[in-house]
Amino acid sequence: MHPNQRAVINHIKYAMQQQNSPYKVFTLPNGNFREVHFSLRGPKGTIFEGGLYHGKLVLSDKYPYEAPDMVFIQESGKFEIGGAICLSFRENPNLWSPSLGINGLIRSLQSLFGDEEIQGIKIIRHPDKEQVARYVEQSRAFKCSACGCDHSKFYDDIQKVTDEFDSLHQQK
Repeated sequence: MHPNQRAVINHIKYAMQQQNSPYKVFTLPNGNFREVHFSLRGPKGTIFEGGLYHGKLVLSDKYPYEAPDMVFIQESGKFEIGGAICLSFRENPNLWSPSLGINGLIRSLQSLFGDEEIQGIKIIRHPDKEQVARYVEQSRAFKCSACGCDHSKFYDDIQKVTDEFDSLHQQK
């Protein structure tokens, strides 16, 4: 096994074991560990609150030493679907840290939902609020044909976990 393979598998296992987080991580049934899917909650206090958004991380052979491509598969109104989101650490390798890991990447993406000033390729700076409201509603029934994720089966669970996660972090 290639040394990077072991690191990738460990990153994925760790991300999947995070039970009390506002996101879930999924692997593909075909065993392709270079593509990791995730679903994350829209942050509270934003127009995305109440939605679940699905995307994928495409890990290169150099991961974790090189940032993965981040792609949203499902409409959110914040990110265009189908193409890699361009963030500073993706374009400038000196800004990337392998310690960020899969969990850190997903949390970073989640934080961008509330930032209207962030700029980058595939990022929508001024989302249409009515369209976002439709996406929030539709997101609860989303099913991914690649990884098998079904938002309708865990929407309530991730709502509860997110509320617990938020309350724990507000107490600190």
